[in-house]
Parts: sequence; C-alpha cells; structure tokens
Amino acid sequence: MTSEAGDKERLIQALRVEIKRQQSSRVELEASLHDGPMQRVIAAHMQLQAIMAEPELKEQRLQELESIDQMLKTAIEQTREIISGVVGPEVAMDGIDDLEKLCLDLASENFSVRLSASDLWQRVSLALQTPVLLLVRESVWNSKKHSGAEEVFVALYSKSRGVEITIEDKGCGFIVEHVDVDKFGLCTMMQRAKNNGIDLQIDSTPKLGTRIVIEC
Repeated sequence: MTSEAGDKERLIQALRVEIKRQQSSRVELEASLHDGPMQRVIAAHMQLQAIMAEPELKEQRLQELESIDQMLKTAIEQTREIISGVVGPEVAMDGIDDLEKLCLDLASENFSVRLSASDLWQRVSLALQTPVLLLVRESVWNSKKHSGAEEVFVALYSKSRGVEITIEDKGCGFIVEHVDVDKFGLCTMMQRAKNNGIDLQIDSTPKLGTRIVIEC
C-alpha cells in the first residue's frame, strides 16, 4: 500500500469513528429528551386533563386550565419535532429499520449490546417492525442509562405465532410498580405496545437485573 493510499485509509477510518461518535451523541440526546422533559410534560398534561374532568369546576377556572392544557400540548409537539430533527434521518425514531444497526448504534465503549439470532428478525411482520424496534431501543437505552450493567443481551426466539424478543441485563433492577414514568418511560413503552397489539412483559428484581419480553 502506497503512502498516499495509507493516508486515505486512515482518514476514512477516522471519519467512520467520528460519524459513529456523532450518531451516538445524537441518540443519547434524543433519548434524554424523551426520557426526561418529554415524560414530565406528558404526565403534567394527563394530570391536568383529569382535573379538567371534575364536574365542580367553575367556567372561568376551566377556561384557564384549558389555556394551560393547550400550552402543554404545544410543548409536547415541539419536543417531538426537536427529537425528530436532532437525530437525523438515519437514526430518527420513525426511521429505524434494522435491528442489528440499532444495537450497534446503542453500543458504546463502556456498554455492550449482544445480539443473538438476528436472522429471525425477518419473521417479524413489516407492519410491526418499526414499533418493535422502538420498544427494543427504549429497553436497551433504559438498561444503558439506569441499570449500571456493562452489557445487555438482545435475543430472538422462534415461536409458533411469530417471534419473541428478550432484552435482559444483570444490573441493579427495580420494582416495576414503584418506578416513576419520568425516570424510565415504562408507561410510554407499555402504551406503545398496547397501541400496536404487541405483548410486552417487564420482569425486574432489585440487585438481580431486568428482563423485558416482546412477543410479535
């Protein structure tokens, strides 16, 4: 290899490393927005709607609350637009189309994502692939951010009616019933699964780890 060719190869490798670093940073920013401010605003919006449903509210008070409700709706829409714009088309939430690439994007120097039986992914119907990938992504991100584990295992299993996907770590674990939505976004995951007819099970034990099962 000539000196010039070697320089080009080193430059290409350096660019690949930088691109991956930038993509990882965008993924982390998007996930932080979704996992933090987004969940708090959604929770506030839901609480406000519950208050507005109370029959004893006076008309003037109801109008004031409706104004606040509209501001929260706008904040949610703007945050979603920011999330979609920040991460770029190759990793935007609605643009994920490959399980192996997703796992590679979520891995980092201090966190491994181990994928097995990825060939079974083709058995997942096209209509469910995007919502399932979003669930996998949120599950892996939660493990990366909250569990304290150094790795997470994503495995696919063949079932008579489709595919079972498990996301498992050996981290700190938690009590599912005691988790705040603004910390883990579990309510968002459960609602996403329900909306798409996907069976989602979350099993976690403090100090032992977490196992999430997606059947699709």
